Amino acid sequence: MMDRLRRALAAAGYDLAATELLDVLWLARAMEGEGRAANGPQRGEPGDPERAAGEPGAVDEDAGEAAGGDEADEAAGGARTAAGTTAPERPAGPADPDGPAEHADPLAPSDPPRRALYAMGSQGGGPDGGRARPARVPGGRALPDARQLGGALRPLRRTRAHPHRTVPDVEATVRLTAETGFLDVVSRPDRERHWSAELWVDTSAAMQVWGSLAAELRTLLVRSAVFRSVRVRAIDPRGPLPCRRSGGTTVTFVLTDGTDPGWRGPQAVPALTACGRGGPVAVINPLPRRLWRGTALDARPQLLSAPGEFDPPGRLVVCDPLSGERDPEAAGLFALPVLHPTASALEQWVGLLTRPGVPHLIDTALLAGTPQPAPPAPPHGSAEDLLTHFRGAFSPEAYRLAVRLSAIRPLTTPLMQLVRAATMRDASPTHVAEILLGGLLERTDRTADATAVRALDRALGAPPPGRPAQPVYDFRPGVRELLFSGLGTEQAVEVVEAVGRSLEPYMGRLPDFPVLMGDDEGELRLDASARAFAVLASPVLERMGGAVPGPRTGRRPEPLRAVLPAPPPAELRFTVLGPVRARRGETPLALGSPQQRALLAALLLRRGRRATASELVTDLWGDEPPSAARAALRTYAARLRRALGEDGELLVGERDGYALRGPDGGPPALDLDEAERLIARARAARDPEEARRLRDAALELWDGEPLAGLPGPYAAAQRVRLARWWSELLAETYPPEAAAPVAGTPSGTSPGQPALRMLDDRLTPDARRALRLLAVPEGPDLSAGAAAALLDAPEERGRELREELLTAGALRETAPGRYGHAGQLRLLVRELRSELSEEERTRALSRLLTWYVALGRQVHALCHPGERMPQDLVRASAAGLPDLPDAARALEVWTEETPPALALVRQAVADAPKLVRSAADLLLLAQVTADCGAHAAAFEPAAAAVAARAAMGGDARAEARARVALAECAAAVGRFARAEREAQEAVRLARAANDPLALFRAPLAAGMIALHQRRHDDAERHLTAAWERCRGRGDRLGEASVLGALARVWAATGSSDAVLFAERGVGLHRTSGDGSPGLAHARYALAEALSAAGRHADALRELFQALPLFEEGRQRLWAGRTRGRMAAEMVALIRPGDAVAAAQDAAGRLLVPGGERWRADALTVLGQAETALGRRRSAQGHWREALAVYEEFGAPEAAEVRALVGERASVAVRPGAGGARAAAVSRTADAASTGTALRELTAAVRTLRDQLRLQVADGDRAEPGHGDPAGSSGGRGLEALASLEALEAELAGHIADFERTSRVRRAELSRLRAELESAMSAAAPGERGAGAADAAGVVRDLSRRLAP
Repeated sequence: MMDRLRRALAAAGYDLAATELLDVLWLARAMEGEGRAANGPQRGEPGDPERAAGEPGAVDEDAGEAAGGDEADEAAGGARTAAGTTAPERPAGPADPDGPAEHADPLAPSDPPRRALYAMGSQGGGPDGGRARPARVPGGRALPDARQLGGALRPLRRTRAHPHRTVPDVEATVRLTAETGFLDVVSRPDRERHWSAELWVDTSAAMQVWGSLAAELRTLLVRSAVFRSVRVRAIDPRGPLPCRRSGGTTVTFVLTDGTDPGWRGPQAVPALTACGRGGPVAVINPLPRRLWRGTALDARPQLLSAPGEFDPPGRLVVCDPLSGERDPEAAGLFALPVLHPTASALEQWVGLLTRPGVPHLIDTALLAGTPQPAPPAPPHGSAEDLLTHFRGAFSPEAYRLAVRLSAIRPLTTPLMQLVRAATMRDASPTHVAEILLGGLLERTDRTADATAVRALDRALGAPPPGRPAQPVYDFRPGVRELLFSGLGTEQAVEVVEAVGRSLEPYMGRLPDFPVLMGDDEGELRLDASARAFAVLASPVLERMGGAVPGPRTGRRPEPLRAVLPAPPPAELRFTVLGPVRARRGETPLALGSPQQRALLAALLLRRGRRATASELVTDLWGDEPPSAARAALRTYAARLRRALGEDGELLVGERDGYALRGPDGGPPALDLDEAERLIARARAARDPEEARRLRDAALELWDGEPLAGLPGPYAAAQRVRLARWWSELLAETYPPEAAAPVAGTPSGTSPGQPALRMLDDRLTPDARRALRLLAVPEGPDLSAGAAAALLDAPEERGRELREELLTAGALRETAPGRYGHAGQLRLLVRELRSELSEEERTRALSRLLTWYVALGRQVHALCHPGERMPQDLVRASAAGLPDLPDAARALEVWTEETPPALALVRQAVADAPKLVRSAADLLLLAQVTADCGAHAAAFEPAAAAVAARAAMGGDARAEARARVALAECAAAVGRFARAEREAQEAVRLARAANDPLALFRAPLAAGMIALHQRRHDDAERHLTAAWERCRGRGDRLGEASVLGALARVWAATGSSDAVLFAERGVGLHRTSGDGSPGLAHARYALAEALSAAGRHADALRELFQALPLFEEGRQRLWAGRTRGRMAAEMVALIRPGDAVAAAQDAAGRLLVPGGERWRADALTVLGQAETALGRRRSAQGHWREALAVYEEFGAPEAAEVRALVGERASVAVRPGAGGARAAAVSRTADAASTGTALRELTAAVRTLRDQLRLQVADGDRAEPGHGDPAGSSGGRGLEALASLEALEAELAGHIADFERTSRVRRAELSRLRAELESAMSAAAPGERGAGAADAAGVVRDLSRRLAP
């Protein structure tokens, strides 16, 4: 019967042991019928008329609101409201003579509801304190993987003959009876388990955080069926440690975190040494490995071997990882294994005991006989100092947990674990340990009075003798207030209610711990400072054996506002198309004075970008700010943070300025952004009716005058701009698509011509010419410096012309400092451009190209100091370059300028062939920010356009440089077959042109490509040629790059010189003072060499130093690859938990267009780490996803992963192949595949458009055998150009959405495929040339991968 009941409960998700099931049955019998009346429906049951008052979602209309004065008082008082009692009722009126008196503090426990739970230790209040009674609530398990841990211990099982007990030997008895004819029972010694276990439990204060870990560990040892007996000993590290009595048949486990100073004393090591003479000893350290450093048992990975089975620590041998011989540095030291309670760590230690002579990599503390140095002094000082130390020394998760705990008082260890489990699912018990070790808490235990002791013993049972009392903690003075300022009232309510919700499914289950439950009939009095940690609903109270509170005599029912589940957090939204407002859901926020709202508007309109203090002072006060302007600015910012409440962290201060960013790092939700998105959709719509509907929806967002009532010149200028935009939108028309002019079509019938003539009448001659010049480039917009270069005017004159065009409505400010054509003029840019002569357009493009090259050279000098490449590029100087104080600012500016610069490259090679060399050099400079994503999708077609134009003109130097860029771009995303073709052609062209830059970059690219294809001989040959070229021209940083590449080749082939050459490359970068991504690549190469040499810890250290360099250089793909490599090293160091986290982070970083190939590497390592943790099924899923990618990319790693999953070749299904997602492939893998297809398709569409455009521009140079491009085929080419231009813009929007959300709008993919097929039919590439035909074929193939 019991077994059937256990199976039924297990099927329902309650896996109870036999003892737990007996406890449940006993409790059910004891609680049967409790709290029920003799007749009538019970509260909380169906049919109860008052049931709605006790369930989530019911709101008492008479519940009062928390009183609030200024924001600081509101935050302080709100913490008590969050504690989980009730909100105050409104004062009784004349119609309610028996109403309750108003409470001064709604959360003081003077009248606690019975659904509020308090920590044990909250008792001890005076006669006026609220009443409570003891109860028990479930706690979490300390060993979630107990079954795997038990399985890891199984190989230790050995048996021996029992010294006294015997059993009948049936076979011997039968045999003797058959031989003699007499029945004589033969006995033999009984078998018993050979080994016993002793569990030494550290009872120091720091170990209280682990709660029931000792009991669960003892249960694990008992249930493992490995040990004859299990004995638990409580030890005090500062006192004498117990001596072993059992000879050599006991395995000793020491459960400690090593933080107590007693472990550093003179008695600890001799006691452990003496214990280790009789049998195996291992320390179980529950702290995470990152916190071991600094403790008395600072264990590091060591290669250990044991001469015999079950050897004690004194006989263990520490081996050298390279030679395998005894390590002389460990001579005379006591090798004590230290294990984290995971299955993988136990398996290594068990293997050491059961497999003599086989080395095992195990975390080991090498202890000398002398006392260890004293630990660092605990932190002290003010509350601010304590928090500063804590945030710098401990993890961000521990700090976030401390913020949540600030809503509760007092604190106990089980309670902290409960809050962690309920509110931070990604946190672990180790983060509670960090809080206890971080110096934020202090003990607040008090001696309980006799009445409280009797009440607790009667309800919970007397504690076993010798068991220490559960310590009670509180935050040190001032710390709670600082932490709570980062929580806020609403989040505090969420914390309390989340704990209550997490308790409900498990109420009555073990293990549990004692708490106090508010009860008017309780025997205990609550302290006035107590704050509840959870609230429970009525059905849960019944399961606890308590009565549900009902109406009180002469009083209204208790308001339930504070105990109801909080609604999901509402989104914070801002409006500027009218008065500046902020709303959280439907609740408006008071933003304060007009100056504060002006500061908020200035930050909102910068779309998340930083504004310096000087800029903001000018925005608010103009050219004559007050003397204390900066102090006033700081005051406004502080008040604005308080006004935003729980979202105050959105306003961040950085580098002498401020920025306003949403939780995801982007700009917060703004009505202006929504209006711009609607207008963009309207202008892209093919149906005029749909376009007008979207335009009208955008206009409805206006609510009066924009930025109404705000002071300052910035608000005034933006007010004019937004009002002018509104007028433009009112007059905007949406003609059918065919009415949009294209290059080469007559413009006299355009509906925008009258408006253009009217605009010309309002402009000066210089402004009219400026309007046409600004229409020359085809990029999305222009910065102020680029516009000045294009106008060929001094800075002041350029500013005047821009202001005139802005005032006339011809230009609009797309972003601070960036400009584009406004309204219908965007449809007329081709006509504006055609009014200039070809020579004027070429000179304008040349000036703009020169400005971008000059800016790129400046950026390159800051980001890659000392590199030789700028000396090989065209000389360029220009006025109006932005001020770039450091590399970070340079990268920020260059990232904004990269899209228009790449668009200019494509336009220049089509319209001005003589600019092809400058375009090729600008292409190389743009590689700094073209790492991945949308920029990479624009970089590849720009490079292809330069290569095609240079080939048509016979310019081998420009073509070689463009081919190098194409090869490096294809290699960066893992397309090595394509990259190899481009690199080989670049090498040939570099030799023909004798170009020193291409002669170095082309073989370097070819060598790296051969390395990834595992053609190591070819790689070494190419890289040696590049090395000789660098040495011949004195290029030290180039030589360092080649040395790193050679080191990676030699590491792959097992050469012992790999580390030496990699270290030399790092040294050259350091000598040159280079802190750029070049040094990061050198460190990455050194890490690969160290890993190949077996020095995984050193390799991991190099990767940790390389990662921030890649991140600072915005090399997103390389940053993700580095994290994946770090995970591989953690697997080698037997740190599977850390490896899983690193590999998941790498896979997330690489979920960008162009990162799919490298994401497969991260998934492979993730599978290896999960295998070490025993998660074979999950590992197989990751390996299958990686295999599908490897086979798609033709990577040699496919064979290795195929062996891991046990499949034959070509069985992995590509995500999305055949129009459906493979069943075994995750949605994330499917999204990554579609993102890659979008990136490659966008690049292919742009390349096809450029090929057609080159042929249309050079129509008089028709290729032999392809006919005249004029006539019908020329018309089809122009039609195709217009279609491809629209498709290019739509694909770019898809990529931007994917980069922001990692999702694909699949509903639009079918329509996109149809439009691509239609555009391909219009292009007729077979009639126009091989280049366009090849590009069209690529587009067709890639479009088939966009299956919805």
